[in-house]
Amino acid sequence: MNYTLSKQEYKEFILGSFHSKVYEEDFKYLEEIYNSSLYWERKMSGINHFLAIVLEQFAKRDLETMDVIEYIYSLPDNCNFEIQESTERFIDVLYDYIINPDINLEEQLIIIQDKIA
Repeated sequence: MNYTLSKQEYKEFILGSFHSKVYEEDFKYLEEIYNSSLYWERKMSGINHFLAIVLEQFAKRDLETMDVIEYIYSLPDNCNFEIQESTERFIDVLYDYIINPDINLEEQLIIIQDKIA
């Protein structure tokens, strides 16, 4: 089973797992998903486009970003986490995907990532 993080979930995941802050009430489920990925029961995915946006937000608040990047890229060594870097396969699926005007871009990217996983 795959779970692709939204932009806000990516931010909360980093704050919770890397910065060791308590998850906000609405995002407590991320801890369970992350713990499942540690035991390879569930796969988490993160789209680099969302990570870039989160890092921009962190930089504007003077939060460290290089350590976050190193942390995210070390996750696949420690748990079932996939970093979607807009590979050729992702682009191919993106071109084949029929855009739904009723869904925002973020949700559409998550749907495409889930199709790949």
